[in-house]
Amino acid sequence: MNISFIKRSLLLMNRFSKILLMSMCVNLTSFGLSQTTGKLAGTIVDKQSKNPLPGANIILEKTSYGAATDEGGQFHIINIPPDMYSVSIMMIGYKTVKVNDVRISINRSVSLDIEMETTVIEGEVVTVEVARLAQKKDQTSTIKNISGDEISALPVENIGEVINMQAGVVQGHFRGGRYGEVTYLIDGVQVDETFGGSNATVDIQPEAVQDLEVITGTFNAEYGRAMSGVVNVVTKDGGPTFEGSISSGASYYQTSNTDIFIGLSPNLNISKDLKFSLGGPILGNKITFFTNLRSQNINGHLNAYRIFNVDDISLFWLDDSSQWFSTKSGDSSYVPMNTSKNLSVLGKLSFNVFKGIRFSALYSYSDDSWFGYDHSFKYSPDGRAGSYKNTHYTALQLNHMITPKLFYELKLSSVDNYFGVYLYKDPLDTNYIHDFHLNNYGSGFFTGGQQKDHTERTMIDETYKFDLTWQANHSHSFKLGILSIAHDIDNKWRQIRNKFEGQDVEDPLTYEPEVFGDTTVYADIYKVKPQEVAAYFQDKMEFNEMVINFGVRYDYFDPASKYPSDRRNPANQLVLPDSMTSTYLQAPVIEQVSPRIGFAYQLGNQA
Repeated sequence: MNISFIKRSLLLMNRFSKILLMSMCVNLTSFGLSQTTGKLAGTIVDKQSKNPLPGANIILEKTSYGAATDEGGQFHIINIPPDMYSVSIMMIGYKTVKVNDVRISINRSVSLDIEMETTVIEGEVVTVEVARLAQKKDQTSTIKNISGDEISALPVENIGEVINMQAGVVQGHFRGGRYGEVTYLIDGVQVDETFGGSNATVDIQPEAVQDLEVITGTFNAEYGRAMSGVVNVVTKDGGPTFEGSISSGASYYQTSNTDIFIGLSPNLNISKDLKFSLGGPILGNKITFFTNLRSQNINGHLNAYRIFNVDDISLFWLDDSSQWFSTKSGDSSYVPMNTSKNLSVLGKLSFNVFKGIRFSALYSYSDDSWFGYDHSFKYSPDGRAGSYKNTHYTALQLNHMITPKLFYELKLSSVDNYFGVYLYKDPLDTNYIHDFHLNNYGSGFFTGGQQKDHTERTMIDETYKFDLTWQANHSHSFKLGILSIAHDIDNKWRQIRNKFEGQDVEDPLTYEPEVFGDTTVYADIYKVKPQEVAAYFQDKMEFNEMVINFGVRYDYFDPASKYPSDRRNPANQLVLPDSMTSTYLQAPVIEQVSPRIGFAYQLGNQA
């Protein structure tokens, strides 16, 4: 871990402590939303008369969550962390009703309507099957919630495979949309890849997931950047007892089609996988921890046959075929071409020291490197560039239950993501050789040479998010949130050239790597700090057979960069008479107001 990142993490914690102190002192008058908790609501009536029972107590066992019914026999419990619960309904003169296995999911309402029987014997308990009572009838879009227990029972290796199993999702594309049209969240905080928005920058393993929400339909006002889908992951907290798991495995490929899949061997094409997770108490239920680790070393099923080294020379373009030759100095060994190494570490501390206040601190680190299969380098595999990525993610979250009907969440996060594609990290590395060796004439296979595109990109996102939820009554839940994201993008793409290119002394033996600045076609270098701000308001109206989601969202985006006025001639390198001189203009700020409305009518328990 580098020193600069530690400083940013400490600065983030310092900012959080200041904002936390301010939030305790000010009068909260706005309304917001939570994207990491759920709600339990319903009606309690007398079984014989069907009259509502005011004053009945509803308790989530082994938690501090509970409520009492109002004059109409209705109740609601908000801000419940996603999990499986047992619910007890109690009232003097009535049998206690116990409902087991009530699943609370993120951003969802579970309806639990109970009929209670009178009794003269205190302590009688009636157990009711949850499937007959609990209904999730709050959907106005296509939403799928998958619990951590369900994920652990699936034959999957990563969260992406779970997402691809959902209706409307094919290989990461939602409803036929592009990769960049999906918003990824961890504990309600956006972690999209800043540069292209193609995927999530933070790697969360299936063993660390408490609940997963996949939205493939329309979206409420709380979601920005999403055009095709939304994925929201809630990470696990430690429990009151120690729980953990460890597993290790190895696998390799075997086939009879050895003419296609050449050189497959258990010693060469073996893949290893180590998983570890542990959670439990530090100070009873007050302070808990959860940690997760995974290490993978994958040697895929596609091999190269090293006939050539990078400095080999081949001449096959001469008219006289008798003069064709190739040095072919390779060792004729098989080399795995689609390989990857992955390390993922996550640690989380959860604090429940004060009643109604939950605080968590999460840190995640991932380090990935991989080489993709390139058919043209099948006989000269050492000239391929590799891909490298590492990510530091820190998140601090506060959940404060002000009243049984009102709570807020404050979330701060920092993502420090590095991505690189290169053969050697130093673009001036003396191991780079002349492009004379990069030859694939005739056959299409390279007989030497190196890939010399060199990319390094650092992206830092700091997110500040405030949400507040107010359950005004049994039918209306008002929500409002504010979001700010500060981006810092440092991009360097360069093509490695020869210092002596075009000079009389240039030949295959006279080579020194050189890179050029951004004013040439051989480089694309920039450092920008865009800003995003968003605010949204939403009213979720839940009735007996109908649900309406109505809201409005405001988005503000400042690119904080410049663009060329003449995109045909951005660097003024065209000298034709009709070519225009390009000047750099400040990119305008973009603002947008988006109304959102969703409507659903329930035809029955199954439709």
